[in-house]
Amino acid sequence: MTKQLIIALVAVALAVLISVLPVSAGPAQYENGVMKGDIFIVADRGQDYSLGEEINFSGRNTATDLTYLFITGPGMAEQGSRIHNPDPAQWAVENNNAVTFKQVGVNSDHTWSWKWDTAHYTLEEGKYTIYASGQPNDKNHLELTPYGTTTITIRKPVVSETVSPSLTIATPLTAAPGATRSPGYSALVALTGIGAVALIVIRRH
Repeated sequence: MTKQLIIALVAVALAVLISVLPVSAGPAQYENGVMKGDIFIVADRGQDYSLGEEINFSGRNTATDLTYLFITGPGMAEQGSRIHNPDPAQWAVENNNAVTFKQVGVNSDHTWSWKWDTAHYTLEEGKYTIYASGQPNDKNHLELTPYGTTTITIRKPVVSETVSPSLTIATPLTAAPGATRSPGYSALVALTGIGAVALIVIRRH
């Protein structure tokens, strides 16, 4: 086998290998100290969700090969809380500490996605903002990092109430107000006919 043939075969093998391997976004690039690229985030079904629903967040990241997520909202830390913690309000993210952020890998086409099952989280009702950043920076340190946000509303699930069929309680009949029984008479029978009323009074002996 000639040297030229070996080189040609190696080149073909490398081309095939490169075509099937995922391409990483590579190291972040900067311009004047600011990271280059864009990051977007959306929620899959609009903005309103009931607690217990699964929410799929997705987007694009042309800046880095990891997307860092955190959350702000009712009861959350001012600088952001750990969206991946079951009780995020009790756990703030720490600037430049990657393990305190939810890290999502970026695909070769620069897309990313993550499903958040809110059934396993302690959350109040209200509006929440989810941040997607190119670096593990909290809300107060995003000036040099590309990031995107989306806002959602979490509501308590509506509990349907089963109404029991109404019960009809029979009550004994009572005499009409003002009705009296005449002394000395055993019965008063009313016979009605067409256009006339006959009263028969039976007197006790």
